[in-house]
Amino acid sequence: MGKIHRGNGFAVVEKEGEYQISWPQGPYDQPVFYTISKENADRAFKSPQDAMK
Repeated sequence: MGKIHRGNGFAVVEKEGEYQISWPQGPYDQPVFYTISKENADRAFKSPQDAMK
């Protein structure tokens, strides 16, 4: 798989220099994955106020 960084209700998966953010969604809590940049991956783990900048 890759390196998994766990957040509060989400996870960021780092694999071969690419990043995906994932969280459970829908009635069966199936995981969804979205490709994000390194900058956004870093922001995901800052405070909610910093993430909105």
